[in-house]
Amino acid sequence: DAEQEPYTECISGRCIKSYIYFEDVLPLGLSWDTKHNKFVLNRSQARTIWAESNWQADIGAKGFLQDSPQAEQIVVLVGLILTACTAAATSSFLRYYDHHFKES
Repeated sequence: DAEQEPYTECISGRCIKSYIYFEDVLPLGLSWDTKHNKFVLNRSQARTIWAESNWQADIGAKGFLQDSPQAEQIVVLVGLILTACTAAATSSFLRYYDHHFKES
């Protein structure tokens, strides 16, 4: 078996080498419905639906769904609120410490 050369992908000046090869694995008759998170059959496409049949059982691939913009905004908002609360608590503690424990 000849050793496989890594695939190189460069984006914005950063390059990554991996043994992953990208290909369009969805036939034209299928599409991903983001609203319902499932595959949908496109009846307007007159082509045959097919699937890759010889994948290894343990390819180690992971798939991740992208968060919605609303979820990302909530995460940022919660982070800002927690930062503000931490700053307020720290300031309050420092004033308490200065008032009760600092020697004049």
